[in-house]
Amino acid sequence: MTDKTKTKTIKKSSKIETLQRILIAARSEFAEKGIAKARIESIAATAGVTKQLIYHYYQSKEQLFAYVLDESSGDAMAHLTEKQYVEKPPREALKDFIVDFPTPFKDPELATLAMEGIHYHDAHSTPRNQFKEKAPVLLKKFSGIIERGIESGDFRADFNSEQLFAALGLISTGPYTNRYLISVLTGSDPSNEEAIQKWADFTYRLLLSALEHNRTSELL
Repeated sequence: MTDKTKTKTIKKSSKIETLQRILIAARSEFAEKGIAKARIESIAATAGVTKQLIYHYYQSKEQLFAYVLDESSGDAMAHLTEKQYVEKPPREALKDFIVDFPTPFKDPELATLAMEGIHYHDAHSTPRNQFKEKAPVLLKKFSGIIERGIESGDFRADFNSEQLFAALGLISTGPYTNRYLISVLTGSDPSNEEAIQKWADFTYRLLLSALEHNRTSELL
């Protein structure tokens, strides 16, 4: 490796590390204060860079927020898209999928960013919305479980997989993305681990009772 090549490699590595520091600092700032109250000056100070450098790479606070959203959603979705459910019977696979689905939101920062992101994506696009890109992968996994359940006779065939998947997404992530609403309507603390486990069990029972041919009193 020539000296010139070494210099380029070092510069590239340094840039990557700098960008990573900026994104980590920005994620924390946006999660704590939201996009409206977050300050580029605070992000720059935490990352150990100048605000001019942040604007050089990201042009605006909104664009930086978009990159944070995309990176965070990509990291969160990786766990779900990589896991396989084909080796378990449909009912067990369904329970595992329901328990796994909100796992990324257990990170308090990500849960807060998700709430910000929902409002942001209503009116904005991002460079690479990985949640939107990878959601079809999760839908395929979920639909596969439902199809196997229909074939085995465990599940009814008169439900739309896409609508069930959307319902699962809204219900299972509720304790993380709609904490206030859940706390008011249920009178429980949605950040409590026991309450979260009970909510996951409720979600499973709700979907299974709708899907199964013969409702059972004892669920998995």
